[in-house]
Amino acid sequence: MFSGFIREIDSVGRVVIPMQIRRELGIVNPGSKVEMFSDGKQILVKKAVPDCIFCKSSEDLTMFEGKCVCKNCIEKLKAAE
Repeated sequence: MFSGFIREIDSVGRVVIPMQIRRELGIVNPGSKVEMFSDGKQILVKKAVPDCIFCKSSEDLTMFEGKCVCKNCIEKLKAAE
């Protein structure tokens, strides 16, 4: 669903994402992460989905020293020992 809102950019470059949109995306808590992309004409902001630092999978993730690693890569690392 497309929702159009006009927002001002503040003096340090911040833009407030309306609560309605944050609720739709499930990013209402402080510290929620988003990804931002630009093609030179527009900005796309989307909910960040964690992925494995090795293979980029987003399934069966475990945190290790602040990084996400998937179960498959953990098994490969164990086998390499």
